[in-house]
Amino acid sequence: MNILFLSRWFPIPPDNGSKIRIHALLKYLSLHHRIDLVSFTEEPLQEEQVKELQQYCRTIRVFRYRNSYHGESGDGFYTYFSPVPRAYLHAYNPEVQATLDEFVEKNTYDVLIASQIDMAMYAQKYKNIARIFEEVELTTIYQLVLRADTPLRRFRNQLTWWKYSNYVHRLLQTFDGCTVVSDLEERRTLSVAPDCKNIVVVPNGVEPAESGDDQHLEYDPERLIYTGAVTYLANMDAVRYFIERVLPVIRRRKPGIKLWVTGKTAGVDLGQLPHQENVLFTGYVEDIRPLIRSSLACIVPLRIGGGTRLKILEALSHGTPVISTSKGIEGLDLKRGRDVLVGDSPEEFAAEVFRLIEQPGLRQQLISHGREVVDRYGWEQIVQRYELYLDRVVTQKMNRG
Repeated sequence: MNILFLSRWFPIPPDNGSKIRIHALLKYLSLHHRIDLVSFTEEPLQEEQVKELQQYCRTIRVFRYRNSYHGESGDGFYTYFSPVPRAYLHAYNPEVQATLDEFVEKNTYDVLIASQIDMAMYAQKYKNIARIFEEVELTTIYQLVLRADTPLRRFRNQLTWWKYSNYVHRLLQTFDGCTVVSDLEERRTLSVAPDCKNIVVVPNGVEPAESGDDQHLEYDPERLIYTGAVTYLANMDAVRYFIERVLPVIRRRKPGIKLWVTGKTAGVDLGQLPHQENVLFTGYVEDIRPLIRSSLACIVPLRIGGGTRLKILEALSHGTPVISTSKGIEGLDLKRGRDVLVGDSPEEFAAEVFRLIEQPGLRQQLISHGREVVDRYGWEQIVQRYELYLDRVVTQKMNRG
């Protein structure tokens, strides 16, 4: 099968959830199919990064991602009334469209995969190719409406949701299929686009091969870790909530507890967070595995966001227990108290931390059960099912002529 893959993220290094997913899809699809990749990147690339991806892709074209929209720009009033959300309207790059035109003219493709909403607009004109809208996500935007704390903010968020959901609906009408990462996202998508064709849940996964025998690795019994860039709204909200609400409860009984937050912080004012001793923002870490493995637990105090949490699967694959909110484990087939610990209030979350510290046997049970979870979420098996889905969509497109 010849695949034209459009990616919002250049997936090397695979250091966030979107990049990890795209990297896995390219890696395993390339075993049986030919892939041409057109990708954005937000940072200058090194030659080694492109070479690494060439083992999966026949041809690679990369463009810098630039969103020219600024709230104070002169055309802001005009674009306010556009049916296309301003963030995507201003990010459109005609050079990308021209490159796709060139690819489609020179090659015969069985399927075009547009990964995430940023790339969906570029797929509109290629009606003779089976088109997949990969990873539709609506829940994060929808939750902004629910969390609005003032009438003005509620109005603005409702307007954003109305425009965004209607835009997704119109896009989906032009695609032959779409994927989502969880049952929740599937329900949300069908609620705004009930006529959506060939929707399928393709969950996020993990590389089981990375789950070495780490149960005997020494760990710091007073260190918690949160893996996620605070440049992303949901991560920033989670970290703020934990520092403000949960950490003080923990330290009343365990004053030595430390929190390490990994991931990019560029452009974020960390001074807006309440000051707490022994809270370390490491910034970007090239190899995060040793930090995860040597922590008491990976915490996931998420309150907003959609999809499934690769940070949970990653921690479990490295033999590190997870303490999460119910929101954090959405979309994953996990049993509370067996595979992960769950606390939805500050007191409940702190109580699970105490349990883990005071019951060493519980930690080993969580590690053992966590590895069973990882076996069910291997990327290779997930992409095998993805291939069957692509084949079905392509066959249906051919039969329709």
